[in-house]
Amino acid sequence: MSISTENPAAIEAIRIRWEDHCDGQDHPDGTGRHGEHEVQAMLGTRAAVEMKAATGQLEWRDLLAAGIAATYAKTDPELLRNALIDVGVCVVAWIDAIDRRPAPAAPSGSESAA
Repeated sequence: MSISTENPAAIEAIRIRWEDHCDGQDHPDGTGRHGEHEVQAMLGTRAAVEMKAATGQLEWRDLLAAGIAATYAKTDPELLRNALIDVGVCVVAWIDAIDRRPAPAAPSGSESAA
């Protein structure tokens, strides 16, 4: 079962708590800045993903970082929205990958005597 279909009400409750914690949702986007730091961060993230993919060492955190870096370049609201959806999809896919993993074995000696 996917996190996106597992419990939408629970996800919505967490989103509402997050919104309350962040004083609503009317913050400026803060994207579209193309200073030296932002450009280097975007290029570095993209290069790291390409290098790790080529060597078979790509990790979920690399994919998420690249997705987030891509949002920083967007000024058009529709393009920003689409980039944020891509980030959300990456997060859901990562959670699903965690959920598919076998449960770790209990350390020996950790079982309680009945």
